[in-house]
Amino acid sequence: MKKYFLIIAVIGTMLLSACNGSKSGDGVGTTGQNSGTTHANNNLKYASERETVRAVKIDGNIYYETDEDTDISERDSNPSGSFTKGATGFELPWLNNESNFADGLYYSGLTSDSIRIPIGDDYEIFKKIANNENNEITNYKYIMRVEGRTQYSNYEEEYVVLTNDINITASDVAEIYYNPDLAAQTNIYIVAALSDE
Repeated sequence: MKKYFLIIAVIGTMLLSACNGSKSGDGVGTTGQNSGTTHANNNLKYASERETVRAVKIDGNIYYETDEDTDISERDSNPSGSFTKGATGFELPWLNNESNFADGLYYSGLTSDSIRIPIGDDYEIFKKIANNENNEITNYKYIMRVEGRTQYSNYEEEYVVLTNDINITASDVAEIYYNPDLAAQTNIYIVAALSDE
């Protein structure tokens, strides 16, 4: 009887030890219990994608495509002007009436912060990018949409940014978005942070 009791006691001790062990990093970020930050294994690499963003320069201002559109209306019947392609891919256009995506298209509906450009069957809305006190648009060479998982969220994040680094990742942008004090030390200007809804 003593042998069986001893074996049961040893097995019970082994099970308790296994339950109290800690789980090592599984490659997925975890959120702190009472904080708004996300913690992740320092060696974890997050997947990130970059896409071109259509942009045009008109009257000294850069406008970027917002992925919003509107139907053709009477106010679009008189075009405000046209533009030609002078930049390619991720490049920002730098001359007036120049775009990074097409030749000969016209724009209309010029307001204080947007224009409409006919693409396909709709008028796409382009929004003006404004300089702010820390960032002059002329300091940047590229415009892009960056999306992917980051160290700050368990969900994909998406940003439209101006940058001089063609190889930036969503994690690079998120670092600035969640820590704005770092913005002055980087080559990234966040134009828009887009929700995944």
